[in-house]
Amino acid sequence: MNLPALPYLLLPLWILLLGFISSLFFWKYWKVQQILAVIFSALYLLAAGLLVVAVYQSEILVVQMGNWPAPYGITLVADLFSAMMVLISGIVAFVIVIYAIQDVDVPR
Repeated sequence: MNLPALPYLLLPLWILLLGFISSLFFWKYWKVQQILAVIFSALYLLAAGLLVVAVYQSEILVVQMGNWPAPYGITLVADLFSAMMVLISGIVAFVIVIYAIQDVDVPR
């Protein structure tokens, strides 16, 4: 099965970037930041899972950013090992966010 690689490779990156930018808008509201952290870390975990499934179905995903050839442009590649590492980082990030919400209180 030949899947389009672009959405699967860029989705984890865009979710993290969007989560960072949205948390900057609520700088003084720590409760909203906690909710956003849980939402975006869960979305990142979901996107990492989708990346693993996409790589498992089509072996290796390759995207040339901006349609530039390899020596001049940026090439994003995802094989099963790198997709699993993204999934592990998503699991760790989600667990850390849950722990941090339980541990950090208002004075901190």
